[in-house]
Amino acid sequence: MQKQYKVIKPGSSILDLGCAPEQKVKVPSLHCDARVRTVCADVMNLPKCQVKALSPQQLGFSVILSDMCPLVSGITTKDAALSAELGMRALDLAVGGTAILDDIIQRERQSDGSDSSPDDRGVLKRGGHLIIKFLESEDVQVEFANHSLERHHG
Repeated sequence: MQKQYKVIKPGSSILDLGCAPEQKVKVPSLHCDARVRTVCADVMNLPKCQVKALSPQQLGFSVILSDMCPLVSGITTKDAALSAELGMRALDLAVGGTAILDDIIQRERQSDGSDSSPDDRGVLKRGGHLIIKFLESEDVQVEFANHSLERHHG
């Protein structure tokens, strides 16, 4: 995906959700420096303000990757629904508010951001990239239109 779309550019700040489920991540010192931080937490209960505080200058991330996967039960419909729930949480962390794109777009058009509390706003920078992996089944299919969410400066 990186080769085709080049979403990660030099200087990008990256949030990787689900990089090592329920495990502590060992950051190889040969490839990483003090800018790399790891957090072992339940993403469903992690406040946006704490996530944003991990970003450089607390300004948010330019790329958010969500490779989260639920504990697979083998029941495809259940697994896909749980995957969708994790994906919607990633969307909420990224752009804030509700997980319904129309509500997000409407709120962005109505507000320059001053009406919403800081925890309602997402941690994805303007012009950033969000990539979410979903498990699907025939009964549960996650569909998103290819929207460009432009955030207006006040």
